[in-house]
Amino acid sequence: MSVGNVCGLYYLVAGGFAAYLFVRRGQHYASATLRDGAIVGVLTGAFGAIVALAVNIVGLAFGYDPIRDALRIMLNTMSQSGIHMDPTVSEASAADILRMTGYLATFVGFVILAGIGGLVGVAIFRRKDTPSD
Repeated sequence: MSVGNVCGLYYLVAGGFAAYLFVRRGQHYASATLRDGAIVGVLTGAFGAIVALAVNIVGLAFGYDPIRDALRIMLNTMSQSGIHMDPTVSEASAADILRMTGYLATFVGFVILAGIGGLVGVAIFRRKDTPSD
């Protein structure tokens, strides 16, 4: 199982756990709907993505930049193979573009996975006497 699958599983479980807490701990939310579960899951995913971004920024502040290192290796391999990049594209700007694309994809992925987890969590944990959506 790859790291990506495990991280995705974490967000599905986090969304489901948030829905569980929403259904079981909330006094006014005994009749939670699937929409409520999706909202709780999406909020959980957004919060998790923001925390992951903050951890990544701290890592960048301490010099940990795996994207730039991988890009440097790729550019060296390309130049040794006779493939040269446009000289106007710097290594730093290419790394920044890749990093921002990764942040956006991470945010969207976390929100979607946790939203699905919230939907499933409410479907499993809500009281059975509530009407379905």
